[in-house]
Amino acid sequence: MTNNSNIEAHNWRSASKLSMFRWPVTFSFAGTVVCLLNLATSGNKGLSIGPISFRLFDALCIFSCVLIATFPIWYYTTSRRIGNKPTPPKVKQALICFGSLILALLMAPRFEIEHRDYETQSQDNVRDFTTIFIKRSFLETIQVPKLALDELTWLQSNYSADYIPAAVFCPRRSTRLYPFIGTVHEDHLANALAAGAREEDEGRPPAAALANGIARCNQEGPAMLARGYTKESSLLRGDIDQFFERNALEVSPTSIVLSDAQIPPAIMAKIELTLTKNPDQHFYYIEDTNFDTAKGQVRRFTPLVLAEAFGRSDDIARLRKRE
Repeated sequence: MTNNSNIEAHNWRSASKLSMFRWPVTFSFAGTVVCLLNLATSGNKGLSIGPISFRLFDALCIFSCVLIATFPIWYYTTSRRIGNKPTPPKVKQALICFGSLILALLMAPRFEIEHRDYETQSQDNVRDFTTIFIKRSFLETIQVPKLALDELTWLQSNYSADYIPAAVFCPRRSTRLYPFIGTVHEDHLANALAAGAREEDEGRPPAAALANGIARCNQEGPAMLARGYTKESSLLRGDIDQFFERNALEVSPTSIVLSDAQIPPAIMAKIELTLTKNPDQHFYYIEDTNFDTAKGQVRRFTPLVLAEAFGRSDDIARLRKRE
């Protein structure tokens, strides 16, 4: 009995070595087991491999999909070799495996992989980008098949008011969702500039890096606004409903990234009337990170003042809850 078992095991090992899926099955099985054990003992921790980062659950989804795609064809071809039966051509095996992988990915829950690209110590160009690749779930795809949303941000903060003009705005986040997949691109230029600040430059970033950063914002900020996927784009068109739809979807609550002169006059009149009627609420209506500079001052209106101006009770409740 033992000899027969040993012979069968030897035959399986010998036959499995001939399969081109031997190592994918081995590594995906080991990865699945390791991820499950770590999830059970340590929770959903984050992992990093160079600029790539993901969580344990994300890794589990990837390993599981590879295992589901490779194990059946590996088992089938190995068992046929043991029985001295012909196996499908390798091209056909690869196509079956690829089809199984696509099906496994489609049915898998949501998982994400992040890639970060940053350089904060350069004298000329600093950057801090994060790109998130998303595998969306079947349910997510049904609920929101597609989405295009851009988010803008002011470059100036209370730490950089003396060297960044108040009116400079930049891309902050760009989200694109499609059936089963999606991407999010984040730009953290303000953080990159702050990280590059030096004492010898009076706490400022290097002059060339600062100038190039502002120039990039002056080019890419208006370009994002012109694409028409920001809440500010909706406001420029006078589409208040779409403005608040997009505002509700924003990941980082931000003020309205438009100057007074850019806001349509009829809407601006309603905002001014709201400010006049509620002088004690200005703290909630205008962000306090507005600073006089040689370039002038920009009032940073919050979406709340617009909700109050148009009497949108649901949005008022949502925005006040966010505060």
